[in-house]
Amino acid sequence: MLVALFLDFIKEYQWSTFFVFGFWNLWLQRNRKVFKQQAPNTNLLKCVEMQVWEFMYRVAEPAAFKEQSLNAIKWVKPVVNWFKLNTHGSVRDSTKLAGGGGLIRNWEGQWIASFGVPIGLASSIAAEL
Repeated sequence: MLVALFLDFIKEYQWSTFFVFGFWNLWLQRNRKVFKQQAPNTNLLKCVEMQVWEFMYRVAEPAAFKEQSLNAIKWVKPVVNWFKLNTHGSVRDSTKLAGGGGLIRNWEGQWIASFGVPIGLASSIAAEL
């Protein structure tokens, strides 16, 4: 059963890539157990698989996994007598300081209200939320 599970995980990428990441993670897990008395990772196989996918996506073959396309983005008016709230958050790479803001427009696209807030130290995901 373990072999079937293992073969299922490696079907989409090269064995050599999986082996390197697997060996490295086993080494890290062994060191954590010996030197920090941490329990072994019960999801080691899944963690290795995710690292392999990230490596393939970002480093090994980024063009093979990313489709390059340009999409025109524009603001679309809401239905008559409705308002639309648009928000955005961002983080400055150098300081990790985040901020967010937004605006409300009516069905004719006219500005109604807007706001901006400093968030402090945060990730880009937290700033967007």
